[in-house]
Amino acid sequence: MSYYHKAKLLYQQNKWQAARIILQNGMSELDAKPHAYHLLGLILYHQGYFKAALKQLKKACTREKNPEYFLNLSIVFNELGFYKEGDSAYYQASKLQQQSMEQNWKQHIADQHLCLAETYLDKRYFKNALKCYEQALNFKPQDPKIYIGMAKTLWQMSKKKEAWEVLKYFIQIDPKSIPARLLLADWYFETQQIPQAINEWESILYQDPKNEKARQALMNIQKMDSLELTK
Repeated sequence: MSYYHKAKLLYQQNKWQAARIILQNGMSELDAKPHAYHLLGLILYHQGYFKAALKQLKKACTREKNPEYFLNLSIVFNELGFYKEGDSAYYQASKLQQQSMEQNWKQHIADQHLCLAETYLDKRYFKNALKCYEQALNFKPQDPKIYIGMAKTLWQMSKKKEAWEVLKYFIQIDPKSIPARLLLADWYFETQQIPQAINEWESILYQDPKNEKARQALMNIQKMDSLELTK
């Protein structure tokens, strides 16, 4: 169990001094982690060290825009009589909470469209699947599953140029996406662009040495080359 989780458990038991000692002893390990500063700020607040609590809560809020952090910062500001700063922190907490709720709603809608798109794709209703992927993209524009699903759908509709464009566009956004690069390698292989496929698989293994799909693909290429040499 980490220092933080030990301290949190003691904090929940109202053993504030013991929690504070454990947390402060572990702060070098937890340095720059906002949840540690936030917990230390709460502990200091409950012990009546309001100025020290304020310092730690400010550190937490600087490192992460979390509504809970700003709400507790607002409480400490008000405790010290800094009402204007308290109102500002409370406003920030409310704003972040609203953004979080909106984000969760968008996530839910995107997931529903994504699930329906995958169902259509399995049934080979490609136009319906593509429409659902496009709708999901409106709510979650950075989701790799959506781009990969769109690309697969376009590929199966024989719209290969559009499929390449979608996949390569996403790879520009997220160059380290292994699922996208695996799909790209498969397409290179399927279209007889073997050197490009090998390059993709090698890049994947450099990034993820344990990736079995890329490793197996390269082994298959080596076997094919060996068979060609023995002919």
